[in-house]
This record gives sequence, C-alpha cells and structure tokens, in this order.
Amino acid sequence: MLFSTKQPAGEFPLDPEIKSLALRGYNGGILWEPLAGGKPRVVAEKSAGGLSRGSVERILAEIKVVEERQGERLLLRAEGPQGAWGVFSSQVRFTIYAPGE
Repeated sequence: MLFSTKQPAGEFPLDPEIKSLALRGYNGGILWEPLAGGKPRVVAEKSAGGLSRGSVERILAEIKVVEERQGERLLLRAEGPQGAWGVFSSQVRFTIYAPGE
C-alpha cells in the first residue's frame, strides 16, 4: 500500500521593509495568489509519498524551511533529504499571498 501526506512547513510574513524575495525549494511549485485578506505572507507546505507511513513521516520530519533576512531581502530555503529508502517523492511548495501591485 502507498502512503502520502502533506504538512505545513511554515508561514513567513512579508513585512513592509521586504523589497526582495528569493525562494529555493525542490520538486514543488511556487504559486502567487492575490491577497484577499490578512497580511502579505509566504506559506510553505511539504509533502512526501512512499511505501509506508513511517518512511514518509521520517522524511517529513527532516525537511525544514530556513528563513534568512538580509536587510530588505528575504530568502526562504528548503533543506533536508530529497529521498530515502521507501520514499518515492518529496517536495516543498511555496504560496505567496501578496497584492498584485
């Protein structure tokens, strides 16, 4: 039997002083959604699929999104294993909620 799951990997506010955004994930997409309420932010989601719940949960526990702020620049970087025995896919997806201006 195959098992897959998704988990939140973090929510990162886009404060007014942020003028540049860099995202480094793997295997997942980067999506922009118009802001329809709330504050501008980036939401990261990690997911994996594999042969067992245990192998998928282990790899998801090791995947992290690291936040680095350098003045007006925000870098979000996915770190962790991209594969392991019994895991056939893993990814980090970023969704940016911001005005279209």
